[in-house]
Amino acid sequence: MTGENELKIKEMLVSLRSGLKDRRDIRRLRNAIYEAEALDIEGKLPIDLEEILKESRKYYDELRRQHGEETTMMRFGDLKSRHDAVQKIMYCVAVGQKYIYDTTTNTDRPAFEILQDAQRLLKEACENSLQYELGIAEEIKQNHPRSAMQRLEKALQEPFDETSFRILREKLDEIKHIVDAQEKAEKILSDALQEDDYLRRFEGILYAQSVFQNIPGLSEQLNQSRHAAFSLLARQIDNVLVYAEAFIKIFEFDTVRKQILDAEFRLSSWPEQEKPLEINDLDEKLQETKSQVLYTEQSWHEYIRYAKIIREQIINPDKRAVANQLFDRIIQDDHFQSFPDLRILKMEVENYSGLGEQLAIAKSAYAQSDWSKVIEITANATKSGMAGQLANDFYILQNDAQLELNIHMLYDKIFAENYKEARYLLSRILSTQDENKRSVLESRLSSEIQFLREKTGF
Repeated sequence: MTGENELKIKEMLVSLRSGLKDRRDIRRLRNAIYEAEALDIEGKLPIDLEEILKESRKYYDELRRQHGEETTMMRFGDLKSRHDAVQKIMYCVAVGQKYIYDTTTNTDRPAFEILQDAQRLLKEACENSLQYELGIAEEIKQNHPRSAMQRLEKALQEPFDETSFRILREKLDEIKHIVDAQEKAEKILSDALQEDDYLRRFEGILYAQSVFQNIPGLSEQLNQSRHAAFSLLARQIDNVLVYAEAFIKIFEFDTVRKQILDAEFRLSSWPEQEKPLEINDLDEKLQETKSQVLYTEQSWHEYIRYAKIIREQIINPDKRAVANQLFDRIIQDDHFQSFPDLRILKMEVENYSGLGEQLAIAKSAYAQSDWSKVIEITANATKSGMAGQLANDFYILQNDAQLELNIHMLYDKIFAENYKEARYLLSRILSTQDENKRSVLESRLSSEIQFLREKTGF
């Protein structure tokens, strides 16, 4: 019986020694340690196992600590920590460890089962991190593409799986295109701001916006440049319209057309596809002036043709009646009223008319209060020395017309509050008349005389 006990003790010690030295089965190692420690407390542990027990306990505690860290990291660590935990657990499986201590469940679980959990959790973490990074990149890519690019570059340094890495790389390529667009737009904007021509500056800023619209402050710069460009263009068009009016009066039609063509080109160069209403308004003004040029040029050439016929025929007594009829037709035509030459032609025609006809024309002009025309006709008639018996009639008309002109000048000076000159002119008007006419004028101008007396002591 004693021999059997000794044999059992010997087998137990052999098994205990084997268990203490087991480095693959943490359960067996744990059980062996607990049993050996119990024997040690009872003083029954062989001396040769005491050192082995110390080493095994130290190894076991360290292994549990490592397993605890790995199983904790596989659940709660960041992506890198989870990836490292999977690698370490894979190593444990590779070297033949059967069980791994799971600190969360406080149990020794099969190593392969732990590895499956770790890989599943790593995959979930990859998917979650991937979606998180993609979400942030998508949110900030338009306003802050450089930040999105830097964030993705940093994310690609994390141990994502191959699929996630590919997706992140594709998103990074997309963001890099946006960054390239931003840098291009910033260069375009910088060059545009150096432009002295406001229209070209606006065109450049608008192009920069089309390339990348989220440059800080770009919207304000665009609005300012649009206003400056329009103001410049409006001034240029206004100048063209002013010059056009002046050149039309001197019949420089080719010059006007060139200026209008240049202005039209400037308007057509407005860089926005949908032109503002103000640009369309400027274009309408140009088109109106363009039409005016065409109308005036056609009228001028038509007038020149008629005037040439009249001047050729008026000097011929046999054709003078025909010339007068043609002149009467064009003098009533509104197309020709703005031409200064018409007045000259009128004088030429009247000079070839009989004195009686000229006197009748002068009287008609007097009846219409056209004092300048009266003076013009009567002066030409009297200066020629051929007025004869009608000379006195011409002089009377001329003096009366001049008197009326002087009275109108008097009214103008009073209205302009130029009372001293008005008083002088009034004295001259009255002093040049005979007694009867002076009395009539004093009665006619009694209000003006009284007014100037109050103002100047006249």
